[in-house]
Amino acid sequence: MIIKCFLFMCLLAANSALAQNVINISDFSESLSKKVKVSGTFLKGIQYESADDEKFLSVKLISGIQGLLCISITSKDGKYKASMSHEIDGKISGFTRIVYQSKFMDELQEYDSNSLAVLASVAGSCESTDKRYFISTWTDSVAKSNVVMLIRSNARRDSVSVGDTGKSFKCEKINSPSNVSYDKKCVLENTDLTSINKLVVKRKKYIKIPDETILLAM
Repeated sequence: MIIKCFLFMCLLAANSALAQNVINISDFSESLSKKVKVSGTFLKGIQYESADDEKFLSVKLISGIQGLLCISITSKDGKYKASMSHEIDGKISGFTRIVYQSKFMDELQEYDSNSLAVLASVAGSCESTDKRYFISTWTDSVAKSNVVMLIRSNARRDSVSVGDTGKSFKCEKINSPSNVSYDKKCVLENTDLTSINKLVVKRKKYIKIPDETILLAM
């Protein structure tokens, strides 16, 4: 599935039913490299799974939450990376279109949206370890979509516990020769994260590995 309509190329996307707000990003960094190496970062994306053919990047912002919105985009094969930030004042809420002008349009059209991990967070700075995460999406229709976490893990088993709901979901290996940036996906089936404040990834190798706790903006 190819992204025929990517980011800023769909200038009328802001009029869609899903995203009523737009943030235009002018200051961002991006790179496309043929030589890649495995990244040590555990969490690469929290986003809705997508089955659509034309995609628009949106982040679900929360009313009243202020700070620096930090967004990273990473391709599964590790070749493409982008990072950007934007100050938010808490007045915008709901799905918000993120528009930036990539110089790698031709190359990016070769990726399907599930091969591009998006990680959006809010903090005092993008280098902060005290971040809270938003849910992102490439699709204009999330009604029947599940949230998926994209991770890189050397554990034998990973599972995600959803807040205090008692729900737990096993993470599955992604069967692909290009698993450089992330190699597992954790699908949170039929789970509404609106009132959930954290996701906890429980990991086990030959012995138990410390949990990874992801705090959600709410």
